[in-house]
Amino acid sequence: MKKIIIIGAGVAGLSAGIYALKNGFGCEIYEQNTYSGGECTAWYRKGYTIDGAISWLTGIKKNTKIFDTWKEVGAFQTRDIVKSDIFAVIHGETDLVWYRDLDKLKKELLRVSPIDGEEIERLIKMLGILQHFEMPAGKPIDMMDYNEKKAFMNVMMRVFGTLGDICAKTTEEYCTCFKSNLIKRALLSFAFKDNLCQGVLITLASLAGGHIGWIKGGSKQLTDNMRKTFIGLGGKLFCKSRVQEIVIIDGTAQGIILANGRKLSADYVIPACDLYITMKKLLKAQYRDSVLDDFYTQKGYHTSSICQVTFGVNCDLSKYENKNIFLFEQEEIAGETIDSCCFTHYCDEKGFAPKGKSVVKTGLTVYDYRNWEDLSSEAYQRKKEEIREAYQRMLYKFFPETRNKIEMVDITTPLTYERFCGAYQGAYMAFMLTKETNKVSHSGVIKGISNMNLAGQWLSALGGLPDAVISGKNAVMRICAQEHLQFQGVQ
Repeated sequence: MKKIIIIGAGVAGLSAGIYALKNGFGCEIYEQNTYSGGECTAWYRKGYTIDGAISWLTGIKKNTKIFDTWKEVGAFQTRDIVKSDIFAVIHGETDLVWYRDLDKLKKELLRVSPIDGEEIERLIKMLGILQHFEMPAGKPIDMMDYNEKKAFMNVMMRVFGTLGDICAKTTEEYCTCFKSNLIKRALLSFAFKDNLCQGVLITLASLAGGHIGWIKGGSKQLTDNMRKTFIGLGGKLFCKSRVQEIVIIDGTAQGIILANGRKLSADYVIPACDLYITMKKLLKAQYRDSVLDDFYTQKGYHTSSICQVTFGVNCDLSKYENKNIFLFEQEEIAGETIDSCCFTHYCDEKGFAPKGKSVVKTGLTVYDYRNWEDLSSEAYQRKKEEIREAYQRMLYKFFPETRNKIEMVDITTPLTYERFCGAYQGAYMAFMLTKETNKVSHSGVIKGISNMNLAGQWLSALGGLPDAVISGKNAVMRICAQEHLQFQGVQ
């Protein structure tokens, strides 16, 4: 039995560990924190559960390869899938309900703006075609044979053919097609304005096609399930075990060195932590890669983070839809300019708040990490207080029954993600989907290093949990190919 060491027990690391065990390898995961899950986690304050990751999960539609992948790693049970009929309610000059069902959505958009009838028809038609698109979760393209590559490219051509000239437009550029200010701002509230609009269109189509939804228990339940699967298969998880270095001898990864100086040997190493940490710290910045180097040196590679603000309130907000987006005049908060905010409550999750109370989450998107670099402790606390005051004011305005009912406030910042997860620039996703990053895809193999396969969301544009779980599977698939083993799992 050959041994694989994995660095990081987030979704990518746990996925790699599970597939390693399913394919007959011995496996150990080393995690710097006291618990597994990485950025996909939750925590508790004053009787309230604060979900730190999932807004919605992609890959919950049966008979798709990404669904089968989630099921193979034990992420959830089918009975735990929740699909809401309403994605969000957008509150502007009037209310716009964004339905999952495309017929209902079309009627709602036409009600709001009959003058946009032609563009609404075009949008609904695109979403109708794109809803059948499945996230690629089989073989990675570099492992496909000729016929598999041809079939894959045909699928991708159909997707981008559906989008046509819209494919190269940013969300902001696409929104100019609509005369209705409410529809424009609704679409912009779903995405970053300078991202390619194909991202938000595929997301909305996935919503319509039943590919995305919520998992009961949220982020921590999902990663706890994966951890139990890993350990149940015989895997060994070592928390509070920070890795200091990957041992490379004669171009071959042969193990790791922990922060306490302990050296551990392995036949293969899978770094599933933040990519910047792997390249710059664990590998001592000694290896170059034509794709990965661009991530940190070229224009167009932008990250985003969030200051997540969660309130525990002594009142029941279940009469509202789960997700409410409020539009308003532009204002500046902590160096960022905003004109909308999204409040999500978790009243359907009975264990997230004490009976009769609610936990509600919102947050400030951070486009400019420089606003948070090199802050003194006093300046950092002032910035957090500014954010708390701003979103508490909005909470009282949009949910008047919460006034003077706040029992708990929790704020995370880009520095929180950086400190606890090692996340590059505090990012919770990979790079934004721009013209420069649109075709970013990496095999996870670094030239000059054998027996090491990268895993994690940073290997493709946008990233996220589906990319993470797929990347863990792909890393083991490549090891199986090297060992001339038939891979056991989704292909």
